[in-house]
Amino acid sequence: MRTDGGKGTLRRLLFGAGPSGLYDVQYRVDDGEWTDWLTGTAVTAAGFVGEAGHVYRFRVRTWDWVGNERAYPAVADATTRIR
Repeated sequence: MRTDGGKGTLRRLLFGAGPSGLYDVQYRVDDGEWTDWLTGTAVTAAGFVGEAGHVYRFRVRTWDWVGNERAYPAVADATTRIR
């Protein structure tokens, strides 16, 4: 996963694992709790709107078409700060 974008409140997030199946994406603001953002999606890019002055962390889990699941990682897959 990576983020594209500069200053402002919108980040374009790019993620994906090819034709593996579906994704769940969670985010957290600063050191808060993880929150579901996208669930059961096949999209590989999405816009995220956050507030200036915060750090946003994102993590992704995937599963394939036969139900094999990759658990969420313990640490974020991507981190961005909105200025």
